Amino acid sequence: MSSSCVSPQSSARVQLKALDMCCLDMAYGAQVSVGVGRTVKKSLDIALSKMTSPLLATKPVDQVIIKPSILDPRLPGNSTKDMIQAVVRVFGSIAPVIVVESDNPFRSASEALSGMGLENIQGAITRLVNLSEEDMIQVTMSEHVFTRRGMPRILTESSLLVNLSTLKVNPARSSLSGSIKNLFGLLPEVDKKTYHDTLDGVLMDILATFPPDLSIMELSSVLVGTRRKGTSIEVGGVVVGTDPVATDAFCASLFGMDPLKISSIQKAYDLGLGEAVVDRIKVLATDNQLARLRERCALA
Repeated sequence: MSSSCVSPQSSARVQLKALDMCCLDMAYGAQVSVGVGRTVKKSLDIALSKMTSPLLATKPVDQVIIKPSILDPRLPGNSTKDMIQAVVRVFGSIAPVIVVESDNPFRSASEALSGMGLENIQGAITRLVNLSEEDMIQVTMSEHVFTRRGMPRILTESSLLVNLSTLKVNPARSSLSGSIKNLFGLLPEVDKKTYHDTLDGVLMDILATFPPDLSIMELSSVLVGTRRKGTSIEVGGVVVGTDPVATDAFCASLFGMDPLKISSIQKAYDLGLGEAVVDRIKVLATDNQLARLRERCALA
């Protein structure tokens, strides 16, 4: 697909969209767009429609790669089928859509994807891909942990990478798992626990090497605490941004957390990989929708 300039006001609300950062007010380093609707599809449409123009295709795109958040379908905190379906339908008008996951010790990627019932929307998805079974290629990384390592070849092809994450927070521990952490699932190894002592460095390598073109944070249900012992708060809404660091930082602020006290956000900000100062993140939302979102998050 050749580069082009398109309007966000299509029936799907968005076409290709690498946000032209020079159009931002100089007072801001990034922006996020908020949507709160009756359904996840409506929330997504609202958020995407608020993104400022021009929305530019800055590179050829042969496929759209969607990386949802699916640790284990049996536990809370996963992307919902409705949200995955809404994202697939939006981006299916651009190029063939591929939904990817990797194996972990709890389940295979195939079990994760089938456990979410994604076969039922196969008409819109070209392929469900297990990254752990893909052909690998050596990729030069940013040397926080990895200098060169094997990564799925599909991630190096001409693609639009959509990072579809969910939010897990623990305000008492200044802990947040969202857009940045979701990229951990791009690693093909089954046993990723070996990287937990160097997790932030690994995440910085992945973020620097495979920066997502768009990050979508689903807030249908926010997990507060651990997956096994935490509480799910029904929040609703969607936060969208081209900067995953800003997306995480804004969501942290919704729960009264200082983003710069969350290690992954702070490290990414220090490395210049995104914006984490909340006052420099422009929030595109109506006053009513933003108030509703803040009120629901205050229940945590």
